[in-house]
Amino acid sequence: MSATYRFEVVGVIARFPACIEVEFADGTVRTVDLTDDVYGPDPGVFAQLQDETFFNAVQVSEGAVSWPGEVDLAPDALWARTHTGDPWVPLL
Repeated sequence: MSATYRFEVVGVIARFPACIEVEFADGTVRTVDLTDDVYGPDPGVFAQLQDETFFNAVQVSEGAVSWPGEVDLAPDALWARTHTGDPWVPLL
């Protein structure tokens, strides 16, 4: 049995066009605004999230937020971004 860390994600809900509601193992629930990541000047792999069907395919996989095709968000960075108020914590 593996240890659970407070920043592991246990639930996620898509809020298209650019937000996700994330529940962490520590019991906190936060809304994460991904607008800059998805629609910014250089979205990279996050450009796929501009498609509503793809965005809504979000799921939790091994404690992380993920989409098909290996698009995922680091759970510790999500936790830091939502608990420190720093919107610039890198998510990859």
